[in-house]
Amino acid sequence: MDSFISKPKARYRRDCLEYLQENAAKSLFDSEKRLKGKWCELVGGSGHLTLELLLSVKVLSPSGFIGVDSNKVHIATHQARYPEATWLHGNLQDVIHELEGVSVLNVDSYSSTGYRTTRELLKSLEDVARASIQRRGAFGLFLNPTLGGAKRHGLTTRQALLNLTQDVSAILTGWCPESRFTPESFWTPPSLLV
Repeated sequence: MDSFISKPKARYRRDCLEYLQENAAKSLFDSEKRLKGKWCELVGGSGHLTLELLLSVKVLSPSGFIGVDSNKVHIATHQARYPEATWLHGNLQDVIHELEGVSVLNVDSYSSTGYRTTRELLKSLEDVARASIQRRGAFGLFLNPTLGGAKRHGLTTRQALLNLTQDVSAILTGWCPESRFTPESFWTPPSLLV
């Protein structure tokens, strides 16, 4: 079974959207609760489910969605279903220059990004993020890392998550120097650090 087609994954999709609507409502959404800018996602075989969620709650039209996948079959299948959306073949590194107008990016799988580390990935997104921050005052970024690789490298889940939050806080502080991000600011609840 595809782990991206599951009740927990569906809940994760809804939770991401609700988080944005609650915490970046004025910056990323208009008065009718429609997304300003585009939503980009690494889609895989089930990426249409995020698009369908966004359409069902009228957050965007299909033309406001960009799906990225390195699998040509996935792209062709999604394109046939939703031709008004933008479907880009390649990994994120290949298409980064085509993400004009993106205000939300959901990265579910690092293997599809083309980058070796979180730091590399985030550094490459700086122009996309800064453009959204400059235009709208915010940029939504969801990182949902696969921890299997960390375990293969001898790291505990806790250490892998600490490393991730250190990388993310360092890069985001560079993007928004007026904000001071710390690794702890990404842990909810804080007891996860223990």
